[in-house]
Amino acid sequence: MNKTNRGMVLLAALLLAVLIGYPVCIILLRSIMLDGGFTLANYRDVFLDSRNYEALFNSLWVSLSATVLATVIGCGAAYFAVRTDLPFKKLVHRLFLFNFFIPPFIIAMAWQQILGPVGVVNRWYQAITGSEEVLVNIYGQNGIIFVFTLSGSVMVYMVMRSNFENIRSSLEEAAVITGAKPFRIFVDIVIPVLRPSIFSAMILVFVSNISNYGVPSVLGFHVSYYTLTTRIHQVLEDFSMTNNMEVAASLSAVLVAITVLTLTLKDRMLKGREFTLITGKSEKAALNRLGKWRGAAGAAWVLYGIFITVLPVCSILTTSLTRAYGLSFSPANASLKNFSTVIHMPLFRRAMGNSLFLAFAAAFLAVGIGFLVAYLCVMAKTPFRRPLEFVITMPGAIPGTVMAIAMILAWLKPVPVFGFSLYNTIWIILIAYVANYATQAFRTISGSMYQINRSLEEAAVISGASLLQVMTTVVIPLIRENVGTAWFLIFIPCLRELTLSIFLWSSGNETLATAIFTLQEAGNYTAACALSMIIIAMIALVNVAVGKLFHMEGTV
Repeated sequence: MNKTNRGMVLLAALLLAVLIGYPVCIILLRSIMLDGGFTLANYRDVFLDSRNYEALFNSLWVSLSATVLATVIGCGAAYFAVRTDLPFKKLVHRLFLFNFFIPPFIIAMAWQQILGPVGVVNRWYQAITGSEEVLVNIYGQNGIIFVFTLSGSVMVYMVMRSNFENIRSSLEEAAVITGAKPFRIFVDIVIPVLRPSIFSAMILVFVSNISNYGVPSVLGFHVSYYTLTTRIHQVLEDFSMTNNMEVAASLSAVLVAITVLTLTLKDRMLKGREFTLITGKSEKAALNRLGKWRGAAGAAWVLYGIFITVLPVCSILTTSLTRAYGLSFSPANASLKNFSTVIHMPLFRRAMGNSLFLAFAAAFLAVGIGFLVAYLCVMAKTPFRRPLEFVITMPGAIPGTVMAIAMILAWLKPVPVFGFSLYNTIWIILIAYVANYATQAFRTISGSMYQINRSLEEAAVISGASLLQVMTTVVIPLIRENVGTAWFLIFIPCLRELTLSIFLWSSGNETLATAIFTLQEAGNYTAACALSMIIIAMIALVNVAVGKLFHMEGTV
């Protein structure tokens, strides 16, 4: 390994140690420490409190239930969109895709406006029947499962779409020749072949659900329904506890244990099994004919897309345009006052500036670090590539809530030597974003680097090109679109991120998501909806712009 590569390895190791390794080690240590000594008292406090068992059960129940439902719906949508002659495919895809970029907690707010005790549905029901009882209540367990299912089904659809495209059509054709019906083909051939992808999608949705803070807080706080994430936040703010930080760390360790156990279970279930999807021979996917059900199926999936995307957005929009919360939307009650009020709020200006800065900075830094580590692991093939890869992918198995607690514990005290504290500053949020999303950058970029022929790099080196010239003239031009994709897939989540921010924000360092959450909790629903519409519009514009710039298919 030459001197330049050694320097790059040291730089990458230092960055990963500071961003990821140190905070993760601190949270594990703090969970077994109290008053400067090692102890299991924190875990004793965790396991002796019945509220923690209740939160654990709630988390597992809503996450598992929603994951199963979302997998069924998402796989069904992907199958119909890719493997059948379903009409309106592009419309269905765009509806799902647009929903994918809307923050789940904003979706939860929307359904709160629709199905809450004073929501549209209940007001109509009471007006028609004269009853004082509500027809449906979105708050609590069922409401959280409902929203998790809708958002999770879109996630499963996005993951499974490409996998359905890669199935060898000869498998299905052979089954058709033997007289198998479409349903039997789907159950006996398609599902078994896609089992690894389905499990992966399920794990992705489950981990996303169990680590989500926004949805359980919007739909659970009002009825004292807590999950692990909201319980951790409750403990963190309970200053009557002398060891609240340590107990929060212990609860976070429990959340990490569940995630690691889930990933291990998936690996064991798939161990020793081979599932070949792609071979050297190109096969065009054969479309299954829906026959007389074609129109009905197309209408059903379009209606589902409208139900999960258009309906919530319209709910947020109409509430944002209503003069006062609780009034029926009509031309007489419509006004742009809420948007004017929000735009002139100092909170909005601070949150907008902070979110844009954090999203841009985190995207560039995470992509830079991801590119550096990917180059060392894939192209330079440094002997230290496995430790580097392990550390940078670690946040993928750590829920966002845990990363936030880790950042608090790691940077609460002043930084040694420099003497300043990152806590209660915007920089701790930036560090958390970069640490959390560097995994995404690494996976996206490293996947594209594996496709580069090493002879191109070797030819550049032989011709006298420096390492920097090789990167800028050979590597980066070849994977430009993948780097752009990685940047986009980090920028958008950072722009709307809540789970990390809600634990780390402070006065003056609000983000757009925490600003919406603050307005929502204060009961200013119309302003919260107006700000939500501004975020949705921003995400849509960025989505379209990036799609045109990089010719990406995964954009609206």
